[in-house]
Amino acid sequence: MNIDFRTGEICLKHNQPIRLSDAMNTKIICTDGRIWITETGEAGDTVLNSGESFRICGKGLVLAESLGAGKIRLVSPPRHTVWDKIHDIALRCYNWSRNIAILSKN
Repeated sequence: MNIDFRTGEICLKHNQPIRLSDAMNTKIICTDGRIWITETGEAGDTVLNSGESFRICGKGLVLAESLGAGKIRLVSPPRHTVWDKIHDIALRCYNWSRNIAILSKN
């Protein structure tokens, strides 16, 4: 496995899987070749061709391996901070109070 820091791609070799743990909601994008993915707890495996993607659903171990030579890019889900949640709640309260004011005028 090599990482191309210019493109952010992970170059995989045949029969040399990489392990992904605690990667729930991470998106695996196949940027070249064919990639085989297996996820703990899932009934079947997934094979991606170039341009296809797969989102990790569980919290268990995921193995990704190239069938021949291949490349992937990992996209992590956005992290939500406490301030993001407070902002969302404040925005909902503002919209709610605005809707009440509009309704009370009618």
